[in-house]
Amino acid sequence: MTSDPPEVFAALERIDGRLAGLHQLFENKISDDQQHREWSEHLMTELTNYRDDWLRRHMLSRVLRDLIQLHDTVEQTLQACALGAASAEILQARLRSLREQLVQALQRQDVSPISSGVGTPFDEAVQEAIEVRPTADAALDGAVVEVVRLGFRDGRRVLRPESVVVGRYGPSDGVRDE
Repeated sequence: MTSDPPEVFAALERIDGRLAGLHQLFENKISDDQQHREWSEHLMTELTNYRDDWLRRHMLSRVLRDLIQLHDTVEQTLQACALGAASAEILQARLRSLREQLVQALQRQDVSPISSGVGTPFDEAVQEAIEVRPTADAALDGAVVEVVRLGFRDGRRVLRPESVVVGRYGPSDGVRDE
């Protein structure tokens, strides 16, 4: 059996030392990565909690204040009715006021009504046709002839389409050409 020269043993010891050093660096890197992962998860939890708290404090509180104001309007109207002091005109005025307060509350949340009006062309992107009504006016063919219910949008996104009746032009049934 031949003996290995001392240079081989020295080289193996150097390689073993380097491997041990690399092993320690690898273990340190794994430990650091685990620590960073834990910190990242903790920060993500903190940011989520902060966001939820901010939304609750700022956004929800604005909506709740608006709802409380609307509640007060309804309560005052009910009290006036109970006292017999509310005529039909007063009730109509209070309901119009309530509707206006609702629209203002929605606008404060960046929600706006979609109101096209009679005579405007039907737009399926923001309207739903709930009925097609015959019309003798050619100008109303494919146009809105009645708005049944307002629609609402949040910026560009439609929350609820406007419900409309659309006109369909056709010759009148009473007159026949012969």
